[in-house]
Amino acid sequence: SPLGLPAPFGGLLPPHPRELLVLPSTTRGTSVRDPVEIRVTEEYREVTYLDQVQLWAIDHAPGHTIVPAGGAGVSEPPRLVALERLLAPIRATSGSGEVVTRALAASDGAMTRPPMGPVQGLAADSLVLEFEGVPSGRPVWLLLEGLVYWTDSGINTALAQTRPHLLSPPALEVLEADGTFRPVAFPLPFPAGRTKTALFLLPRSLIKPRLALRLRSTMRFFWDRIALGIESPGSVAILKRYPVASLVRPVPLSRLGPDPSEPPWSLDPAHPM
Repeated sequence: SPLGLPAPFGGLLPPHPRELLVLPSTTRGTSVRDPVEIRVTEEYREVTYLDQVQLWAIDHAPGHTIVPAGGAGVSEPPRLVALERLLAPIRATSGSGEVVTRALAASDGAMTRPPMGPVQGLAADSLVLEFEGVPSGRPVWLLLEGLVYWTDSGINTALAQTRPHLLSPPALEVLEADGTFRPVAFPLPFPAGRTKTALFLLPRSLIKPRLALRLRSTMRFFWDRIALGIESPGSVAILKRYPVASLVRPVPLSRLGPDPSEPPWSLDPAHPM
C-alpha cells in the first residue's frame, strides 16, 4: 500500500505491507508441477519495496469467488475469503444523480467516472447502492473493485502539513428507516492500486433483505464492480510455493496516456518521460 498517505484525523493511514493478489485463471498450468512465470511491474512512475513473494494455489468449490479480505487504509493481516454468491446492486447512483448501475454490475473495465477535484487525486463524490435479496444468518461482505487516482508525494506532504481533512478515504453509511444515513465504518478498506479489490465484512446488525448503503470519499475512485458477497461455509486448501529464480530489470519512467486524467492508461516504457 502507499506510504505517507495523510489521514483526515491527523497522522498517516496505517501501512498495509502484505497484499494478496488473485491472478487470472489462465496463469495456472495443467498441473501443480508446471512452471509459472510471473512479472511484477510498477507503473514506471512509482517505487515498490518488495521483500518476499509467494505463489498460493487455492483449492476451492466450483463456482466460488476467492477474494483477499482487507485493503489499503487498514492494518489487518490479509486472508482469503470464499464467496459462493455475489449480489450486484439493483440500483447505484452517484453524488451528481447519475445512475451507474450497469458500470458496477461486473468486473469488465467499464468504470464509473468521478468528477475532477481541485488538485490531482481529490474529487468529493458519493455512491448510493441499493441491494435486495440479502440473506440473513450468513456472513456478508462488501466487495469493492476498481482503482484510485493517487495524489502525488508533494500533494500528500502539503495536505499532511496544512489540511489533512481534505483527503478522506471511503466512509460507509447505511440508510435508516427515517431516511437518514448512519455511519458504519471509517476508514473503509479500499483498493490499493490498479485494478485491485477490497473486502469489508458487514456487521450482522446491518443485514436485512433490502439494504441501501452509501460510500463517501474525497479520493478519486474509478469503480469497476461493487457487490455484496455471501461467504461460503466451507474451507479452502492452500498450497504455498516460493520462487525458484528471480530477476530484477530496470525500466525507465513512462508517460501516462492517452489521457492522464482518467483510465484506461497505456504505460509504455518505449516512450519515456
